[in-house]
Amino acid sequence: MTTQMQPPDAEHSPNAKPDTLNVIVRYAAAPKPFHDTGASRDETLAALKVRVLNTFGLSEGPSALDGNAITYKLYDGKTELTDLTVTLGTLAEKGRAVELKLSQHIQQGVGEPTS
Repeated sequence: MTTQMQPPDAEHSPNAKPDTLNVIVRYAAAPKPFHDTGASRDETLAALKVRVLNTFGLSEGPSALDGNAITYKLYDGKTELTDLTVTLGTLAEKGRAVELKLSQHIQQGVGEPTS
């Protein structure tokens, strides 16, 4: 399995196996997208989100600077993916690629700064 940030070819990857997916997650603040050419069709969105946040060096929770709550949400087009138990295979249906967006959300005044 390859997890890297590189220019994607969403539908056709020479490294993809028939039972795997080509997954791309774009994050506006990152110069290149998250790209996995061998993602399992059984992987949940929750597991993918953890991998994506780690790759981009992001974390959710209270901000150390101001106490605002920072969360990240996945989108399929303009549709927010709220059920993180859904598998990548379900999203892809019969296709071989999934392309999502990651968006940062800040809720102000949630708590005290953690520093």
